[in-house]
Amino acid sequence: MNYLFYLLIGITQGMMEWLPVSSEGQIVLISIWQGIDPSVAISLAFWLHLGTLGSVFLIFRKEWTRIIDLRKEDKEKLRNLIIYSTVGTAIVGIPVRIFLLDIVDTESFANIAMIIIAVSLIITGLLIQFSRKTHDVNKKSLADLSVKEQLILGFAQGFTIIPGISRSGTTVSALLFMGTDTESSFRGSFIISVPAVLGSVILDILFSFIDNEPLLGGLNSVGIILSILMAFIFGVVTIKILLNVAKNYNFALLVIILGILILLFIII
Repeated sequence: MNYLFYLLIGITQGMMEWLPVSSEGQIVLISIWQGIDPSVAISLAFWLHLGTLGSVFLIFRKEWTRIIDLRKEDKEKLRNLIIYSTVGTAIVGIPVRIFLLDIVDTESFANIAMIIIAVSLIITGLLIQFSRKTHDVNKKSLADLSVKEQLILGFAQGFTIIPGISRSGTTVSALLFMGTDTESSFRGSFIISVPAVLGSVILDILFSFIDNEPLLGGLNSVGIILSILMAFIFGVVTIKILLNVAKNYNFALLVIILGILILLFIII
């Protein structure tokens, strides 16, 4: 696999992780088209999130400093948000991850994966479109979310382990439905992504160890590091841009069109 491929998927991850267009889905599609085994493609998508995780730490370093330092008061209750949303994510995400591992050995997985991605993108687009209808009346902050709402947010994030379901699109939509304002919805989505990403990578390492297989199917380690670096750089830029323009742009139509195009590609 040449380095151009690693550059491309790194940039894709950095730019699309924060948009309601599934970065994981796009990376899996690109990887499958390049001849990479579907199970390896899914693992690669998980690992590239380490780059955008670094972006979150950099942009929200003040928040994470307060969260980690237990001596500091957590007025926004971000610690509780992270704890309960992570529990919800694990409850849903781990079984879904195991299910995916059980089906990746089938010969028809490539087509199945693309169908899942296409349908998931359309569903994500519809979720975003419906959630925007309550956009103007949302006044709740992250600190106002109940434990139940935080768990539900985690459940929603857990399903986004499926390639094609946008993590940011789904969690932002869930927060909007719960009544939080747009800025808090995007901020909360970014912050709760950190433990979810770390958990995905840890699970991938664990399953590789259990199956006695090389990490990432033995792909070029230098290329993967390059991809993660590109994801970090483009992730920082994209977060900053998105925080400024999120209130003015509706990505729902773009996501739905992309899902339809993928379905048409499969049919043709």
